[in-house]
Amino acid sequence: MGGVVRLRVKLPANHVMNRPKLKTLKPRVPAVNANRIPTLEAKAGTTPRVRGRKWVETRKRIAVEQQFIWRGCGCVWQPVA
Repeated sequence: MGGVVRLRVKLPANHVMNRPKLKTLKPRVPAVNANRIPTLEAKAGTTPRVRGRKWVETRKRIAVEQQFIWRGCGCVWQPVA
């Protein structure tokens, strides 16, 4: 008849199917001691923020100095007004 015979085998709970144990990689970079990292002493809002006309003028001045080419990617741009 060509049927399939199914067998039920009870395996112990700690049974592992003949797979080799994987080796873990050891860390190559030493961990940083978090206690030695300096923290920012300034509170929020204590650093003056450049806004408005002053920021636009600064941005335009730097653009002219760099000939309107972004240093990071080399893109050419033109400021608006």
